[in-house]
Amino acid sequence: MKNKFLTFILSLLLFPNLFAQCDPDTEPPVIATDSIIISCQLYNFETAPNPTVSDNCDDAPTLELIDQYIDDDNICMDDNFSDGATYITSTWEATDATGNQSTAERVTVILNTTEFTFPSDIEWTTAQVVANPNVLFPTELTDDLTTTGSGIPNLDFAYCNYAISADTDTVTTCGIGFMHLQRTWVVLNWCTNSLISEDSNGDDNVQNIVVGDPSNMAPTAVCFSGLVVELAPLDTDGDGQVDECFVELFAQDFNNNSSDDTTPAEDLIFYFNNNPEELVMSFNSSDIGPNEITIYVGDADGCVSTCTTALFLEAGHPNCMGIVDYSILGNVSTIQNEGIKDVEVNISGSILLTDANGNYDFGPIGSSGGASFSCYKNNDPSNGVTGSDLIIMRQHILTIAPIENPVYLLAADVNNNGAITTADVVAARQVILGNATSFPNNTSWRFYYGDIESGEITETIVLNISSNSDTYVDFTGYKVGDVNGDAVPE
Repeated sequence: MKNKFLTFILSLLLFPNLFAQCDPDTEPPVIATDSIIISCQLYNFETAPNPTVSDNCDDAPTLELIDQYIDDDNICMDDNFSDGATYITSTWEATDATGNQSTAERVTVILNTTEFTFPSDIEWTTAQVVANPNVLFPTELTDDLTTTGSGIPNLDFAYCNYAISADTDTVTTCGIGFMHLQRTWVVLNWCTNSLISEDSNGDDNVQNIVVGDPSNMAPTAVCFSGLVVELAPLDTDGDGQVDECFVELFAQDFNNNSSDDTTPAEDLIFYFNNNPEELVMSFNSSDIGPNEITIYVGDADGCVSTCTTALFLEAGHPNCMGIVDYSILGNVSTIQNEGIKDVEVNISGSILLTDANGNYDFGPIGSSGGASFSCYKNNDPSNGVTGSDLIIMRQHILTIAPIENPVYLLAADVNNNGAITTADVVAARQVILGNATSFPNNTSWRFYYGDIESGEITETIVLNISSNSDTYVDFTGYKVGDVNGDAVPE
């Protein structure tokens, strides 16, 4: 107690002005007003640092935020920051122990940024997913599996001028505990109204999420396209007359180099109707014409995939079905009725190229039964594909300006997966830049038969030719990636 008293007396002698200021205390606290400049990726209002405050008499004056104004007029372009900035003006009030108050404004500059990364591919074990299903979801990676997900782009979208969404497709599910998900990230820059498909590291916006052992992937099933088989005439009663027409085909007869990552090709099994014991199918005269056949391909791990093809049964003998002569003619053109040159028209294995006006003529062919028709052309993938097409596709994905023309909707599915996503924009862009010489899982041109407005179209049409009159079969073609119809049909 004596020491404290002596200290107090000493303070009075050495610092008389200090105690004069505090008795009474008339000086308000002082609030630091230095501006803060921070990236939008790092700024978080809840954790933003408070300004420092000091007082001549009070070691711990109170500080309170009493007003805040947000100015985002320059979020896309600012005189001082090329990528734009948001300004937050905060008004703070400080109060000391004797009630003296002061206010001050501090400006926080939140910089817009174009630097971010998409989440990397990731693998989870089956046990991890069973215990924590949330690891498959698009949420932030953490050290704790109970809260973690498969990752998100490292942008704080509350303060960075972007919108984000993700489409997740199941690419493969096979065997016990195996799954392959493909998540496509869609990031929109509101300043440029453009989609971002590549991050600052040059990585694309497609993330692969694999669960379990990738070696359990299903086989790649490949069928022969458009097999044509003749029925065999049978004399069942020995009188020299054909009584029945019949043929048996093995499922393996339809195999066109199916493969698997772990099972050798010779050990794959082929069967019908999802029944591993149904290896053979029988056909007779009632099946003359087109038949849709699905082949099941199984590997040693128990994984199965399928392929579907057309089987065309021909009579092969007059008593099975009468022989007919017919001519097949037609035209292949765009929706603008421009003939497409050098299209391979395939009729049951016979191929002829269209002329400069898109016409073809097979001439008289003596045969009977069904005939399949399809078209093929796969040259110059960049023909008609420009930046304008990418903008149209992006606006469709974001529902800003949906593509209405059903043919252009087909053309926008660049990677031929049945959906229009940012992956299609990326594939088209790679061709435009010359980084790719073909589209993934697709040809340069596609062709269909039928009425597009009704949705009843097919790329392979099967007709049963049964008269001596000419048969006319026309196809419509569209250039993949060309969604405004300016491709040259040659």
